[in-house]
Amino acid sequence: MDARSILILTALQSAVIGAALLLHVREYRGPIRGAMSCWGGACLVTTVGWIGFGLRGQVPDFLSVVCATVCLLAGTVLYYESWRRLDGEKPAYAPLAAVVGVSFFFQAVFLYGHNDVVLRSVISNGIAAAFLGACAVRLYFWGPEKRTALRAFLGHTYLLLMAVYVLRGVMVLVVPRDSLSVVANTPLNIGVYMTTSVCLISIAFGLVLVCNERVNAELVCMAGTDSLTGLMNRRAAEDQAAREIARSVRTGEPLSMVLLDADDFKFINDRFGHKTGDRALVAIADALRRGARAQDTLARIGGDEFMVLLPGVTEENAVSTAFRYTGIIAQIALVAENLPVPVRASAGAASLDPQNPSYDDLYGRSDRALYARKRTSGLD
Repeated sequence: MDARSILILTALQSAVIGAALLLHVREYRGPIRGAMSCWGGACLVTTVGWIGFGLRGQVPDFLSVVCATVCLLAGTVLYYESWRRLDGEKPAYAPLAAVVGVSFFFQAVFLYGHNDVVLRSVISNGIAAAFLGACAVRLYFWGPEKRTALRAFLGHTYLLLMAVYVLRGVMVLVVPRDSLSVVANTPLNIGVYMTTSVCLISIAFGLVLVCNERVNAELVCMAGTDSLTGLMNRRAAEDQAAREIARSVRTGEPLSMVLLDADDFKFINDRFGHKTGDRALVAIADALRRGARAQDTLARIGGDEFMVLLPGVTEENAVSTAFRYTGIIAQIALVAENLPVPVRASAGAASLDPQNPSYDDLYGRSDRALYARKRTSGLD
C-alpha cells in the first residue's frame, strides 16, 4: 500500500470515529460530553488534513500544504483539549488559536516567501510532538483515574506517537529533499502514517473506555449517596461499617458509632413545610462534616437519622464526640418565614464489642443509647 492510499484511509478512519462520537455524545453529560464533542470535532478537523495530504500534487498547494497542516495541528490541540475537558477543566481556546495562527504563518512563509520544506516539516512535527507529549503527561498525572492501567496504556501510546513525530522531524534534516513529500513512498512516511493510524484507533477506543469507567464510577457513587445531603446512604454506610468492623477485629483498634436523630423534626415539617425540613437536614449534614475527621464515615440512614463511624475511638471518647456534634448542630441558624427554626438533635454512642463484633450489635447498642438520651431529655 502506498503513502497516498494510507493517508486517504486514515482520513476515512478519522471521519468514521468522529461521526460516531458526535452521534453518541447526547447520551453523556458534563465533562464526558464536552470531551467526546471535542474529540469528535478533532477527528473531523484532522480528516480534512489527511485528505489534503493525500491529494498533494492534485490540488493547489495552499490546500494540500498550508490548510492540511493547520488542520492536523489544530486537531492535535483539540485531542489535548478533550482530555482537559474530561478532567473537568474549563475550555481553553488560546492554545488552539495560537497553534492555528503560528502554523498558518510559518507554513505560508516557508511555502510562498522562502520555500523551505525542511523548516516547514520540522516546525509542524515539533508542534505535534509537543501536544502529543502533553497528552501523555496529562494521562499519567491528572484526572480522577490517574495512574490506572488504562490511562497508563493511553499515555504510552501518546509517547509512542510523540517519538514517531520527533523522529520524523529529525529525519527530514538528513534525508534527501526529493523524499520529503508527504506522498513519497518512503519507509519513513509509511511507518509514520501506519503508526499514527493504529495509535489513533487505540486512543479513540481508550477514550470511550475511560468515559465508560467514569460513568460507572458515578453510578456507583450515586447508588451509595443520599441525594439530599450528599452523605452516604444506609446501604453504603452498612457496607463501610462491615469493612471497618473487619479492620477493627484484625488490628484490635477500637471502633465506635454515633447515631443522631433530629429533635421535633415533625414539628419543623408541619410548621414550616417540607422544604424547610430538607434545609434542616442539609444543615445538619454540613454540621457533621465540619466536626468530622478525614477517616470518619458520615451517613444519613433514615428520614432524620444520621450515623457517624469513628475508627480508633473508644466508647468514652465517642460519647464526648456525640455531645460535641449535638452542640455544633444546636448552633445552626436556620430561618423560615422570618422566624427561627429550632434545629436540634439527640445522639447516642457505643463501641464495638470484641466478644460480639457485629454490625447489628453495634447499631443496636448505639440506637438504645440514642433513645435513652431522648427519654432523658423528654423528647421520646
